[in-house]
Amino acid sequence: MASFRPLVLEGIDLAGVIEHVLDKHTAPSTIVVCCSKDAFSRQLQAALTHEAVAPENAEQVAPRSKLLARPTLRLLASSRTINLVFCPELAHLRAYLATYAYQITEPIVSGVPPPNSPAPHRILAVLNPIHAHKPTSAYSAQGINRTFATAVDAAYHTQSQLVLAECPSQDDSARLEDLLASEDTTTTIARQTDISFWDEAVSILNVTTKSFGAGERGWVGRTVTIRRIAERWCRFVDLAGAEMS
Repeated sequence: MASFRPLVLEGIDLAGVIEHVLDKHTAPSTIVVCCSKDAFSRQLQAALTHEAVAPENAEQVAPRSKLLARPTLRLLASSRTINLVFCPELAHLRAYLATYAYQITEPIVSGVPPPNSPAPHRILAVLNPIHAHKPTSAYSAQGINRTFATAVDAAYHTQSQLVLAECPSQDDSARLEDLLASEDTTTTIARQTDISFWDEAVSILNVTTKSFGAGERGWVGRTVTIRRIAERWCRFVDLAGAEMS
């Protein structure tokens, strides 16, 4: 099977990420969600509601999301080809990724796809990995890089393409609190709706004190953007204006 470079998807919402996995994957693929099942359900519902069309305009405009025409959570949870996993805590996420290769029992099918044919491939998608780090002392280049390295290793050993996406809802403070499990980050994110989460700056080393919140700087020494950390492993793709490889 071909080797796929890990991707970071930008310019896409939660429904779009799920559609991408459904359209591109082959068995067995996995979607790891860095929040609780309830928070994910509310976020997905919000994304689909945004895509819905008022009844009086239904004949004029069709909704963009294909998920509106078919079951979503039930489809993912009962699918024989996609595993939906919830890891609301960073420790849970790292433990799952570290043992991911041992959980893949289906045989790996190799072969050369026809010329110019975008053959399906295994996908390991991790949704909202940045926000899994925010409430912890590992919200740093050291901590985030460790998680990304574990994810890349898991994808490599299962011949999967790693897909990372950060797409939390920003129009509901209560939903953000549930999703991020941190009240301190809600206000900060609300002020940064025009800034990509991947462009946030973090300290080089793990922050060992929690005397200041995630929205406060304190003394953290040298900093680096999360985008630069991810670029060591991944290629960024803006789905609003680029094609997938």
